[in-house]
Amino acid sequence: MVLNTSTGELMVLEGDIFNFQTNETYLESIQNKYKIEIHTTNTGSKYFTIHDLDNGNINLVFLFYNNSLEWLSISLGRKYNFPLFIITEEEKIILRKLLESIGGENLYTWGSVKFNEDNKGGFVSIIIKFK
Repeated sequence: MVLNTSTGELMVLEGDIFNFQTNETYLESIQNKYKIEIHTTNTGSKYFTIHDLDNGNINLVFLFYNNSLEWLSISLGRKYNFPLFIITEEEKIILRKLLESIGGENLYTWGSVKFNEDNKGGFVSIIIKFK
């Protein structure tokens, strides 16, 4: 996985590129290539989850509001087999290394990248937020 910090484009090992222009229609069109779960909230938000990209290393969650991509979340995939809803130090270390490999936490002209630790929900992730 590579993040182009100039443009905000995230390229995964499988060759697909995701960025602020990624839309719901595109994600729906690649459902035959990836296992994608779609959830809609009562507020009109829509979540798309792609599991086990980069040979099972990562999961991506896309949040859309009014068909506009607000953010995407990167978490560890099934390769790591960490327990659900429990944050481990090892998981945080691996995710922080991944964060550093894509440029670390930073603000950009197109958005921001940050480490997210949700103790209430029991998960850690990298959040790429778009303007």
